[in-house]
Amino acid sequence: MKNNILKYFILLLSVLVILTVYLSTVGIETDKFNNQIKKRISLINKEIDLDLKKIKLILDPFKLKIYAKTVGATVYFSKRPLELESIKTQVSLSSLIKNKISSSNIEVKTKSILLNDLIKFIRATSNKPELFILEKIVKKGHVIIDLSLNIDAKGKLKNDYIIEGLIKDASINFLNRSNIKNINFNFNFQKDNYQFDEINFKTEKVNFISKKLNVKKKKNSFLIDAIVELEESMVKWRHSHARMVERIMGRRIGTGGTSGVDYLDKTSQYRVFKDLWAVRTILVKSDKRPVLINPDFYGFYSEKEA
Repeated sequence: MKNNILKYFILLLSVLVILTVYLSTVGIETDKFNNQIKKRISLINKEIDLDLKKIKLILDPFKLKIYAKTVGATVYFSKRPLELESIKTQVSLSSLIKNKISSSNIEVKTKSILLNDLIKFIRATSNKPELFILEKIVKKGHVIIDLSLNIDAKGKLKNDYIIEGLIKDASINFLNRSNIKNINFNFNFQKDNYQFDEINFKTEKVNFISKKLNVKKKKNSFLIDAIVELEESMVKWRHSHARMVERIMGRRIGTGGTSGVDYLDKTSQYRVFKDLWAVRTILVKSDKRPVLINPDFYGFYSEKEA
């Protein structure tokens, strides 16, 4: 009798171990929760619709959680599509037993999509004039986005969201007057804090490279002095580089066939964000302003010429 009970116990234990290993590695696919997920997403915004494939359920036996993931989904806003790489969420075992998905966290990954397609999709959600202008000046580029969203009991998004990703090989053309190309950077957006790193792009005369840039929102304004500080450091570096070359090789012809130090001194005059420098002059009261030297450099005329 005891031997039979032991055999059945070992058999049951073996089945449970095999089932746990299978659910933890291979998982199971089902579409029975698709409607529940769509309804939960619609709580965020009724204009949002999802085209979901089968959901794969993977067990985490240590945390007693089920990871629900679907690959190749498409999200629609006002019938405008945006292709996703995956949607992932955590589901408790208790909610799965009750045949009802209840999750407060959703992770969304997009495929590599065209920047203009993303802008058009965002315009469908908020048709602001800034987005219309952005759509016109962005000529090419791809973007990949990872979102981590937390939802409260009422279906509202919490403010602890994280949006990160990268932009690759983008190009911007400002009214056929200024062209910025080969734009590449990573980004991480959180509430009132926007971080960019591994930034590089090219203008007509300047190759711009930066490791990190932080932009913070304070009330209704953005603190973008970090951009000016970044360009200031570039100007200082160019000046220091020219002085170093002058100390080592004097005023000889440069290794690339340039005029050497004279050429390097000219590069310190380049500015990418001219308007952010020029606004300092405008903010000073006119009766307190000194006469502006070389006003054409900043793109406007001096008072005497006006």
